[in-house]
Amino acid sequence: MSDLSLIQVILIASIVVIFGSVTYVTFEEILTGVTSKKEAVKIEKRRKSGSHGR
Repeated sequence: MSDLSLIQVILIASIVVIFGSVTYVTFEEILTGVTSKKEAVKIEKRRKSGSHGR
């Protein structure tokens, strides 16, 4: 009985670790994507403001 519970604990722990790493990777990609988009928007705004001569 203790062996079965130990196996369950190990399985749950591994699933949690895998799920956590996957969510972290996707979250990091989303964050970097958002920051790069923000940078692009800043560059566009600078270009537009420069063309207007502000």
